Parts: sequence; structure tokens; C-alpha cells
Amino acid sequence: MLYSINAELEEVEVGRTEVIRDDLNPNWTKQFVLDYYFEEIQRFKVRVYDEDKLNEENLSSHDFIGQCWFDLSQVVKSNGMALLCPLMKGDRDRGQLIIHGEEMDQSKEFLRMQVSGRDLANKDGLFDKSDPYLTALRCKEDGTWSRVWKSDIIMDNLNPDWNEAVLNVQQLCNGDKDRPIKFEIWDFDRYNDHDYMGEFTLTVNEILASGGGDGIPVMEVKKGKSKQRGSAMVNYSEIMRVPTMMDFLAGGCEVSLMVAVDFTGSNGEPSNPASLHYIDPSGDAQNDYQRAIDRVGRVLEQYDTDKKFPIFGFGGKFGGKLSHCFPLFGEGEEVEGADGLLITYEGAMNEVSLSGPTLMNQVLAEAKRRAAEDKNSGEQKYSVLLVLCDGQFQDIDQSINKLVEADDLPLSVVIVGIGNEDFAGEKEIVVYKEDL
Repeated sequence: MLYSINAELEEVEVGRTEVIRDDLNPNWTKQFVLDYYFEEIQRFKVRVYDEDKLNEENLSSHDFIGQCWFDLSQVVKSNGMALLCPLMKGDRDRGQLIIHGEEMDQSKEFLRMQVSGRDLANKDGLFDKSDPYLTALRCKEDGTWSRVWKSDIIMDNLNPDWNEAVLNVQQLCNGDKDRPIKFEIWDFDRYNDHDYMGEFTLTVNEILASGGGDGIPVMEVKKGKSKQRGSAMVNYSEIMRVPTMMDFLAGGCEVSLMVAVDFTGSNGEPSNPASLHYIDPSGDAQNDYQRAIDRVGRVLEQYDTDKKFPIFGFGGKFGGKLSHCFPLFGEGEEVEGADGLLITYEGAMNEVSLSGPTLMNQVLAEAKRRAAEDKNSGEQKYSVLLVLCDGQFQDIDQSINKLVEADDLPLSVVIVGIGNEDFAGEKEIVVYKEDL
């Protein structure tokens, strides 16, 4: 039996395998389809029983053999997605389970192609030319067609060269590269219905084979009759495979965490219970900084082999000197896991004096330097910089420049606003990563 364990530590039954009789080395064939969320801790428990009463649903009628726990991230990160788990009953060893994982998503493949039309039919009379665009229609299971893509419009041109298209193979043909795809050509009309100009049908495999070849007849089909109305050409085409996060993790990529904490005066003196940095002496409650470090740290530590992370402060005085990027753990050192991050942050309250202003670009420069070292090392390592702050940055333009400079590095930056400050004035920063 497989159970999902939610944040409230409640167990929810996911499903049960079939029963395998008279076998202490069973290979169950039942598969459990689970949604995987990289950013969450997904905890599961497996309980194994020896069936005593045939087809009895009540588990109390069967002998409990043992159980094991695992996080879904452990399966994703394990070699070959095969995780070895000890099966325990209390403190007794009851064997081992091997949990196999496999990614079911089939939408990683994309068809990249560029199509042209030649000598197409003119639908705009003697003194004008048609404005053709191309559409792709997917053949559904019942034989009907559904439009899944539309090209750009080429104005006044019967020999259009449409822009390159990148189409999801799953969306085009449900992954079946021999399933027909209908391409229809239409004449755009701003004020009336668009005019049908013709069509042709290809499979993905035929598209790949026809790149740069002879023209494909464009047929105008009316009342059951077909007449050629020009031709179309696939000038080039290829299948691109876009890797997912699971691919990188399964390939040995580590995800590491860097934390930067805002120690500017606007947070309030840590000794004041109203301060955003106030540490509850009883330990019963966490402040917002502690909660953010705890939740993000516990997710990402699962994907880092040594589970050692750097933590910095900015906007405060450390050792009596104002700094906008200073290590809280000792120069060149790192702390152990989420617990180490929390202990180091709490200890910093006795070492750091709050100051200001709120500047981020030096923290980004340090993260950029570390990410560059990781990239140059040849190891598969991706870093996430978690910046925790209570207000807007005074150097937002410089910080944007630092992010742009780092756009080819294995680095992402997550900024979490702490407290009730209005962050609406911040600019949106978008940096696209081409690859890890």
C-alpha cells in the first residue's frame, strides 16, 4: 500500500498493488501515477502486508510485514530512478524495497520547421493579393480535426515565407509521428470571414523527410472535389528535445542554495518583539526570515549531495564595519543543511548591528562569482540565491545589470519580501536561461 503524507502529517492512501503469492522477492506490476513538484517536499510511506484472507479489504485481517518512508525527490535523484529503501517493523529489519520511478510526460519533443507557399490562389481579385496564413489541425481519436496552431500573416503575397514555428509534438499528434496533421492556408480578411485557399496533409515523419525537397501540392477541396492551388515547401525541420528538471536531476545535477539576509535598520531592533528579526526565546514560533529559510532550505537540501550552503548578510555592520555582502559563517565556509542555516541566522543576531541602505548588487556579484566557478568546474550544479528583505532596493538598476551579466550562468535568484512593506514599486526582472 502507498500512502501520501501531507503537511499536517495525515496519511492518505494512494493505492494498493496486486497480491503476489508464495514469493519473498516479489516484483509488483502495479504502477502509481504521481504528480511531481520540484519545489515541494512530497513524503510517501509504503506498507507491506501478507494477505491472509482472499480479497479482504480490511487490512487488520492481514499480517503487517513492515513499512518504509521516502521523499519523491529521492527517487528522482537516485541512479536510474531506482531507490533502495529498508523495510522496517519497529526496529526490526524486514527486508528491502526497490522503488522504481519513470517520467510519464511525453511532451518533451518539439518540431521546429519553416514553411513556404508558392503560386497560391489569389482570393482578393484583380487589383489586390491575398494575405495568407497557415494553420495546423490535429486529427482527434474520432477522426475530427482541431486547430492547434496558427502562423503569422504575410500581407499581399502569393509566395509567402512564414516565420519559423516550434510546435509541441504531443499537441500536434499525441506523440504519434505517423498520425496525419492537416495544414490549411487562409486569406486573412480584416472585416469579413477569412477565405479558404487550400490544404495539404503531412505526418511529423513526412515533415522531417521533406525538408528542402520538392513542393507539396496545396489542394483546394470543395464539394468533394480537389484542385491544386499552388504548392508548399518545408524548407527545414528537426525534432528538438527540451529537457525537464527531472532530466537534469536524474543526470546527476545538484541544486544548491545560497541565502542572503537583509540586516537594514528598517527591520527593527532584534530585541524588540515587533522586529522582523525578533527570535522567540521559547522557540515555539519562527519569524518570517526563519520560516522562509526553513521551508526553502528543506526542499533544496534534498538535491545537494553535501548539503552545505553559504549564508550572507547585507545592509548591516559586521565586526563594526558596514557591508553589503558579508558571510555569517566565516570566510569561505558553509553551513550544514537547513538546520545549519537557521542556527547561523539566529546566532548572527548577536554579531550584526542593523544599518543600511538596502543594496543588492554586491550579493548578486558574489552569487555570480560562485556560479561561474561551478560552471567552469565542469560539474552539473545549479544554484538558487534566496534573497530575504523587508523593502525595496535602492540599487535596482545596478542589480538588473548584474542579472543580465549572469544570464549564461547556472543561477536563479528568488527574492522574498518579508513583513508588510509595499513591494509594488519594484520592477519586474526577467532573465531567460537558455540552458543550465
